[in-house]
Parts: sequence; structure tokens; C-alpha cells
Amino acid sequence: MAAVLDDGVVQALARWLYWAMPVVLALWVIAAVGRWRALGLQFGELARRHAVGVGVAALVTVAAIAVAAPQLRMQFDETSLCGTAQGMHLHRTAMMPVSALPSPDGLVVQDWNLDKRPPLFAFLVSLVHDATGYRVANAFAVNAACLFLLLASLAVAARARVGPWGAVAAPLLLAAVPLLLGAGTSAGFELLATLLLAAVVLAAIGYSAAPSPSGFAWLLANGLLFVQARYESVLVLGLVLALVWWWSRRRGGIAPGRLGWTLLLAAPLLVAPIVLLLWHASDPGFYLEAEGQPLVAAGYAALHTGPFVAAFFTPLIENVFPGLLGLVAVGVWLARLARRRGGFVDALVVLPVLLSTAIVLSWFYGDVAEPTARRLFLPVAVLGALGCLSLLGMRRSGVAAVALLALAVAMIVPRWLAVHRGELLPQHRVARLLDQIDLVLGQLPHERGDTVWVTTVAQYLIINGRAAVSP
Repeated sequence: MAAVLDDGVVQALARWLYWAMPVVLALWVIAAVGRWRALGLQFGELARRHAVGVGVAALVTVAAIAVAAPQLRMQFDETSLCGTAQGMHLHRTAMMPVSALPSPDGLVVQDWNLDKRPPLFAFLVSLVHDATGYRVANAFAVNAACLFLLLASLAVAARARVGPWGAVAAPLLLAAVPLLLGAGTSAGFELLATLLLAAVVLAAIGYSAAPSPSGFAWLLANGLLFVQARYESVLVLGLVLALVWWWSRRRGGIAPGRLGWTLLLAAPLLVAPIVLLLWHASDPGFYLEAEGQPLVAAGYAALHTGPFVAAFFTPLIENVFPGLLGLVAVGVWLARLARRRGGFVDALVVLPVLLSTAIVLSWFYGDVAEPTARRLFLPVAVLGALGCLSLLGMRRSGVAAVALLALAVAMIVPRWLAVHRGELLPQHRVARLLDQIDLVLGQLPHERGDTVWVTTVAQYLIINGRAAVSP
């Protein structure tokens, strides 16, 4: 496979990608502590105020894991992400082993690849490996945590925007979207990216409501994490920052503060490896399924948009997208605009998600007819469900709240049953095949310490602790 970067540069980039992660996380923690202190938050008070919403989020998370058992669902991204996490854990480099021989001390890696996917999810999984020991299931634990954090943070935000009923409604509305269940019980990176997009948008809303140096630093810190999480993050973050800058310019400008300036100065060093990775990943050799065609084109968007809209709004139970909830959300939002209730917050919420969706639709693989591509639309699926909360903002009444909760529950029950039966979110055929390979290998007599498997799925065997090489 031809590479954009030569081997020496690739190895240096892999090290850079790994060691940038703890720096980004450290800056995020510093910004979080500064924001907490600036707002004068008290844990006990927050716990009492948001106990119901966070409790519902926890219940939904536990129930989701029981209904949709965690597993490798799509295989392609998941094996690569788990492989990169393995390389980070064992060798402190953002490389995934693709060939390994046995030894008394474990696997001896013979060949590596630099994965095209941004490394934050793999790094978080590697931290769990470091703390608890290596196992593939740690990727499921990270996504379970991301699911809870997304549900809980949006419950807290909903309570602040539309009142106590919103804290209950937000997790239940999201639970009615099967696509979210699939992401939360897989080893993919889409849920982490969606969580961080939500964090960026909420930080931008908080800053626009009460500009302060701590608020700006908090926005930048979440943005730097988001950049490490998904392909189009740099462009989406750029849009959010442009909106905030435009809004602030008319109100005296931005005062970054000491930490804000530190983050701005550090940003080029932390974003540059992601840009280089994306450039390297533009090599057509990474995408053999594109068959030499452009990876991104307006023509793809023209082909993909119609089927996506139809799938997104189809009001059927057998739909991984919001469906009826999406129709309600659009209707409520249009009613808000008709009453001139739309504002800057609406732009901060809607425009970044629309940009992310437009980029996915312009991607050669962004066709909802392909089941493995639907997970790429998770941000807009979350927005489609949460958009219904605007109804509570327009009519703060118990009747409206009960009606919205009843709608959510009426969709959750049959959809979750369909997921549990395997009718929705079925495991991809390649993942099922590899499960069968695991069963066969488990029945064959062999010693892991002196057995090498020659197979086209060597990478999958390696992440499960078996020495393997490609034929």
C-alpha cells in the first residue's frame, strides 16, 4: 500500500499522537477545575438538583447494556481501534499490530500499521488497560461510560433549559433511538465523538450566556478533545469557534485569560498530528472499497441525501433513527421559528450538527443503505430526538411533559424488544464470522506460547492475544 508519509515519519507521528493525548487530557482537567471554581459550584447542591435526571440516565444505561449485549458489531473500525489501544498500552505508540509471533513473555510484534482513525478513543481504552489489565472488553466499558455521560450531561442541560421535566425526558427520548444503543454497546468511537460534540456545544452556550476567561478556556479544552475524536472534528470545531467569535465581536470581543492563551498557543502542536494523520489517511490504499473514486464529493451528497432523509423520518418501529421523534422535533422547531423564538443558541446547536451531517453525506461511504454507515449519523440522530424538548420550552405544562414522556416510552418498548431479538442492529456478518472463528480456535488443541496462526484476520487474533501473521 502506497503511503503519503514514509515509514520514519509515520513512526514519529504515531509517537506524537500518543503523547499528545495526556497533554490534552491534562489541559482539560485544569480547565474543568478552573471552570468549577469560577462558577462556585458545590457538589452536594448539584447532586440534589440533578439527582432525578442523572438517576434516569444511569437506569437507561444499565438497561441498554442488558438489552443490547456489548459486542463487536461492525468489526472494521472496532478491530483497528482495539489494536491501536493494544499498541498504546504495550508500546506507548498509536500503532496497531498486524503481525505477531509468540514468545514466553507474550507476543512479539513483527509489523505495525498507523490507523487512519483519530486516537482519543483508543487512548482512553489503553488507560483502562493500564489500570485493570488488557482485555478487549475494556472498549465496551469506555463506551458504557460515554453513554452514561452523554445521557446525564444532556439531562442536566435539559433541566436548565426547559425545567425539571426535561431532565427526565432527555434520557428517555435518547433511549428511543436504537442507533445510540448500538453505539453504547460496541467498541466504536462514534459515541465518544458525539459526547464531545455535545460538550463543545454546551460550553459554547455557557460562554455566550456569561462570557468569562474560565468559560472560554473550558470551550477550548473541550474543543481540543473533540478534535482528537472524529475525522471532521476540526471543521466542526472551527464553525463553533467562528460563531462564538462573531457573537463576541459585537459585545466587546473575547478575553481569553491566562489559561485561554495557553490553550491557544498549545493548540497548533496538539492539532497538527491530527491534520497530518488525516492527510496520511487520504491515501486511497486505506479505502479499497472506494475503487479509485474520490473520497469526498458533492455528487455523493446529492445521491445520499434523499435516502438519508427518508430513513431518518420514517415513522416505523423498525428504524434505528428517530423517525417519529424527528418529525415532532422539526415541527416544534419550525413553530419556534414562526413565533420568532429562534436565536443564537439554536444556531450553536443546529449548525455544527448539520455541518457534520453534510460532511458524512459527502463521504463516499455515507449511504444509509449500507448498515455499517448509519453509525456515522449519530450526532444528528441525537439532535433529532432531543429536538422534541423544545415543546417543553414553549409549553411548560405537565400535560405536554406527560405526552412527550408517553411518546418516548411508546417507542422505547417495541424498539428495545426488536434490538434484543436481533431484528434491529444485527451484528455484521463479518463480526459473526469472527465469533465462529473464536469458537473453533477455542476447541483446537494448541499452546498459545508456541502457536502461530496464518490467516487473513491476523489483526483480530492479535487483539485477542493470539500470535498471527497474514498469508
